[in-house]
This record gives sequence, structure tokens and C-alpha cells, in this order.
Amino acid sequence: MARKWIGYIGVGSLMCAALGCGILYTRQARLQQAISDKVLRFHVLANSDSEADQTLKLAVRDRVLQEYGDLLEACTSKEETLAALKNAQQGISETAEAEVLAQGYAYPVRVSLVREEFPFKKYGDLIFPAGVYDALRIEIGEAKGKNWWCVLFPPLCTSAAEKEEDFVAAGISSEGYRMIKNEHSPKY
Repeated sequence: MARKWIGYIGVGSLMCAALGCGILYTRQARLQQAISDKVLRFHVLANSDSEADQTLKLAVRDRVLQEYGDLLEACTSKEETLAALKNAQQGISETAEAEVLAQGYAYPVRVSLVREEFPFKKYGDLIFPAGVYDALRIEIGEAKGKNWWCVLFPPLCTSAAEKEEDFVAAGISSEGYRMIKNEHSPKY
């Protein structure tokens, strides 16, 4: 009889542990979604992994951020940033194409606003959890090379928006900021 109760207690303990893990996972997933709802990423895909194509990718990134950084930094929400990017999408495409040509290449360039899966990404001491995010994507040529990404809103690509109040002002909760700061999120 004692063995039976020990078995019940063991099974019950395992169920409680699994339930606890499920609650933690659900909480982490909700936080990631809340962050994703307020963040807009920037994703540039190189033609290939060759050194020349990787250098070109960074030149395109720099030119686009130089031309549109002030516009994006003036935005006060993800929605405003998305609207500004939609209005500027053709110009961004032309800017990226001009930089590709200026660097001596004839690769096609595609600029789009997408929702896509991102792995976790570390920016300095900030970690953005893996998940689905809205993004401005620039694809150069075959877009089969290593890619580069950052956060357009809040404007981490163009400024040092790393303080909690910058994220709270962007609509990310203090708890979400602590997750980004990796204070209570899973270690990667």
C-alpha cells in the first residue's frame, strides 16, 4: 500500500512539475507575443556568403539607414513606423538598388514588409526572443547569403534606445523589457 502511495506522489509531483513548466512556457510565449506586437525588425539578406556580397549587404544597410534614419527615429509607434515604411517603400527600393549599382553590381533588389520567424537575437546586452515579427526585408540578388537584422522600432538600428523608459514608451511592458534585458528569460 505504501508503494502505491509513493507512486501516486511521484506521478503527482511529475504532473505538477510539467504543469509549472507549461505555465512558465505560456507566460514566456505571451511576453514574446507582447514584444513582437510592439517591435519592427529590419532584415537584409545578402546575395551569397562571399566576402564581396557580405560587404555589399552592409553598404546597402548603411545607405538605407542613412537615407531613412531620421524619418524612422521621428516615429513614435510601430504602427507609425510601418506607415512611414509603406509610404517610403518605393524610395527605399530605389535607394538600395542605387547602392548596389554604385558598388558595381547588377543584382536585383526586393524590398518588402513581411511577418517572419526570427531566431533570438542579441543586441549588446539586449536579447530579443525568437518568434514571429513584422519586418522590413531587403533581399539582394539570390538572397542566399548570411543576413543582418536589427530593430527599427524602437529605433535600435539608428539610436541607442536601450533604457527601460524607451521600451515602455514604445508600448513594451516593464516585464517585457526585463525579458529583453534577459533578467528572467531562458538563457540562450
